[in-house]
Amino acid sequence: MEDQCIRWMARLIGYPDNHAGNLTSGGSIATFGALTAARDHHNITPENVRNKAIYLTQQTHHCIHKALRIAALDYAHLRIVPMNDAYEMDVFSLQSMLDRDKNDGLMPFLIVGSAGSTDLGIIDPLVKMGQLANAYGCWFHVDGAYGGLFMMVEQFKSRLAGISLSDSVVLDPHKSLFLSYGSGAVLIKNRAAALKTNYYRANYMQDAEGDHAILNPADVSPELTKHFRGLRMWLSLQYFGIAPFRAALEEKILLTKYFYQEVSSLGFEVGPQPTLSVCVFRWKTGDVEKDNLYNHELIEKILKSGKIFISSTTLDNIYWLRICVMVFRTHKEHIDRFLSLLKKIRNDR
Repeated sequence: MEDQCIRWMARLIGYPDNHAGNLTSGGSIATFGALTAARDHHNITPENVRNKAIYLTQQTHHCIHKALRIAALDYAHLRIVPMNDAYEMDVFSLQSMLDRDKNDGLMPFLIVGSAGSTDLGIIDPLVKMGQLANAYGCWFHVDGAYGGLFMMVEQFKSRLAGISLSDSVVLDPHKSLFLSYGSGAVLIKNRAAALKTNYYRANYMQDAEGDHAILNPADVSPELTKHFRGLRMWLSLQYFGIAPFRAALEEKILLTKYFYQEVSSLGFEVGPQPTLSVCVFRWKTGDVEKDNLYNHELIEKILKSGKIFISSTTLDNIYWLRICVMVFRTHKEHIDRFLSLLKKIRNDR
């Protein structure tokens, strides 16, 4: 069952048949599996790691930084690539940084892209990033934990097509397939790279030797004992098929666009136009410090109502309110209820 789920996701993102994959507790462990495979495939050791360079943006999820530290890759040169006005990685800056590092005698090693950033749901220019990774001999990792499975939606297939150029990708079915926690996944294009990091044998395991058509999960992940994570995904897809999941994702995209338009009409400032199902907004008067304080108070009132749950984030020292429409039970009536609550709070101010 797990193997069938992994093969389905690999086909969805355009990986070849000789990939490797593993179902994990979530995106953090999946990321660790991807980056350790990258490390060992490029033969990075304590002796040469300080000559390597890694490229990502400020929108990269913090689990990437955590995995780099645990994998002892934080001794490499970490390059924070500038973003454009849409908060996407600026590929021209990326290429300039790659060239500069090579000219300085460093070795570019890893490029990290986002297929749906956490703060804003932004998709980096994955095709160009993948092409640059190939040209400079870098491992290209895509964090698709939130947005990668939007590949099921027709309108995003071309936007996310660059995932097929990646060497590894992380997906979280407990996000964009609406499954229960923890249902994460890591896919690695080069099976030999995953095996190089994780394949071990012991005398007491000699009965497990043999030519098996299905990879042993222990051979492509740090875990030996593990939960049976495949059932919840396999059974859901077998029972419902793909269509309801695709329709739910399409609905969440439409709901977010609707909210973006309506909250703006209430007088709120909105951030970048939503790409997927994340929208940031805030009340703005012109005094950043006072606005930050007011929006912080605003979210406390929203949460205190007990009706709606949203979160917040900070971009360039500005406090934003943030919705992420990714619960399968969220429908237009709930968005309208939230808009009414915002209007009431504003009127009672």
